[in-house]
Amino acid sequence: MQVSQVILQFLNGNTVVASATGTTRASGTITCTSGGWRVTNTAGNLVAFTSVSCDQATVSGPDFSNYYSTLMDVDLKDLITGISIHPKKPNLLAVGVGDAIRYIEHDTKKNTLYETRSIEIGNYAKGLTFSADGSQVFAITSDKEMRIFDFDLNLKRRYNFSEEASSIGQPFVDKTNNSLGIDVFVGFDSGKLQGYDSRTNSNQPVIKLENHSNALNVIKSTDWWGCVTAADDGYIVLNDFRSKKYSKKSEYGPLEGLPRDICICPFSKKTVVCTYECVYAFKSNDFEFGPVLKSGPAYKDKMPASVLNLSTHERPDLFGISYVDSTYITLLDTARHMWVRRYATKHNGLELFAFPERKTHGYVYFSGEDSYLCVRKMDDVRENCDQILNFKATTKDKLEEKKMKVQLKFPGLVDEDDSMEGDEGAEESFEELAEDVEEEEMDERAGHNGVHEESDEEVEYEDDDMEDIEGA
Repeated sequence: MQVSQVILQFLNGNTVVASATGTTRASGTITCTSGGWRVTNTAGNLVAFTSVSCDQATVSGPDFSNYYSTLMDVDLKDLITGISIHPKKPNLLAVGVGDAIRYIEHDTKKNTLYETRSIEIGNYAKGLTFSADGSQVFAITSDKEMRIFDFDLNLKRRYNFSEEASSIGQPFVDKTNNSLGIDVFVGFDSGKLQGYDSRTNSNQPVIKLENHSNALNVIKSTDWWGCVTAADDGYIVLNDFRSKKYSKKSEYGPLEGLPRDICICPFSKKTVVCTYECVYAFKSNDFEFGPVLKSGPAYKDKMPASVLNLSTHERPDLFGISYVDSTYITLLDTARHMWVRRYATKHNGLELFAFPERKTHGYVYFSGEDSYLCVRKMDDVRENCDQILNFKATTKDKLEEKKMKVQLKFPGLVDEDDSMEGDEGAEESFEELAEDVEEEEMDERAGHNGVHEESDEEVEYEDDDMEDIEGA
């Protein structure tokens, strides 16, 4: 059987793109037999097999001497601008790649990704999403347009804007089919949020809001009646459209650092926001109360990039945070206020997390180093780790404030001979500072209740990690 193009992903995360003529994008030995592709490492050992029918061929491939069993990373050779999962076919992805939209299907049984359809749109695709019923694809482009495609990627309609669109979102439709009468949200560089109904002949927005004063970065639906938005003005806003005035329900800001991503957990009823400098957790329906958790990054000088919901019914408070300049996803327990584990990947700049909403298992898809499409099992990200963290999530300013207090506390003048000893005593270790901050926070909470309570949580630190760990 002739195969026009097959994207093959083997056990160590390296990618081979091969056709029936044997072209490839990698280097080792891969042999195509009548039963499928056999992969051997440089020592001649069989390390992978996938049953894809193809012509007889032998091509070069990667060295599989070291590999992980759960990795799948495919280099799409251009900037990935968006990933959207089909709402009724969770193995079908619409991926914005450079100036094209590509359908990529994930065959979980064969551990294979297939490109099934693509279209060149001629302009940079800044973001995309499926419609709520999966019948259409919406894409915002670099030429101040939104283009609407049917399921077969035939262009149906164009919307021309007077300014640059900066984000796109999918409205939520509940089980009783409650909806706002729109099928797409668009955010703009001015901070405007508009909702459109492509099923009508009108190009005018059904919903039009101006709750932000700068570029709107993220739009996430909370329920059929509203959405959460974050913008470069530093504010996060819960928009409630049930009011005829479309007024904001609650907001919080300015956040510390420019907002990058939002994740809403239906189990814990928490909304987690990451900025370039901090991670915040809020009660989903009340931002004005303020964050229930504010933490700096888990590692010193790292910049949070994106947030992944890893919560389950049994453990509804677990989230993953990726970084602009790191290959790791660090797991944050927002109930215990603890960084708990670190999951390793092969790429920096992990973002654009896409996963089936309201499902706790299956696969998560995301981009790495701009052009890699990465696939992981959700359970692997939750449970597999290369390092146990178990240290308190707190903020850098609290640690710096505590450090200043320690440096200013001295019993009086010291003799010249004791000056060195006094200097050493003025500096606390990171572990001690973090423990003191934790004790002070507990005292503050206990003081509000009129009772002092002892912590029953043990905070563990790894000595080797103290130089890197900011502790947020």
